[in-house]
Amino acid sequence: MTFADRCAAGRQLAVLLESYRHPQPVVVGLARGGVAVASEIARALGAPLEVWITRRIHAPEEPEMTLGAVSEDGAVALNKGLISRLALPELLIALQVVQEATKVERLVRVMRGGPPVDMRGRVVILVDDGIVTGASIRAAARSIQARQPSEIVLAVPVGSLAVVEELEPDFDCVVCLESGDEQVAIRSCYRDFWPVSEEDVAALMTQREREQVDELASIDRDFDPEWESETTQSP
Repeated sequence: MTFADRCAAGRQLAVLLESYRHPQPVVVGLARGGVAVASEIARALGAPLEVWITRRIHAPEEPEMTLGAVSEDGAVALNKGLISRLALPELLIALQVVQEATKVERLVRVMRGGPPVDMRGRVVILVDDGIVTGASIRAAARSIQARQPSEIVLAVPVGSLAVVEELEPDFDCVVCLESGDEQVAIRSCYRDFWPVSEEDVAALMTQREREQVDELASIDRDFDPEWESETTQSP
């Protein structure tokens, strides 16, 4: 399956997530590309949009090899088996964790600017634009779980079948539109895979906040008998 872009993928996922409209969930997009997918889901479900920050930890001199990830609140997910096979010193990994955690803190200030939406007792839908190793998603899930949601749902357009199955125990439900036996090249699954910037994420968040203000105003008008009588009076 090939998606036109992240927005189209988000709209397709939203159809499968319709049952989560009530009670209202919190839709959380992994920065950066996951926010573009998540914004469409949040819009379709009438839900708030939140961004979640992670940073990958890479093998020395092997930038394409992911050893794990760091998320907000210091949550860490490491591929200990891979680290052991590479015989990497624990001190080296610990140093990388500290460095990436510092970058996470900076990105939180840039892309969110404050504390996240309260997730206690609410359904959280965690969204990314695809799954390759699952490290970022696993780290994000651990930090979100600490915020005591009632349920965490993982929603992605595409992912490696083996990794998706490995992630299933970490979530109450996993929705994946397309999965294959081989490792997925996420970029090849989209006709338009534009680079999502920090500014793009901030703009998507602001846009969704404004939409929610309009949605709430519309609900108030629908249920305000005085407003209705004023607008329906003859001149």
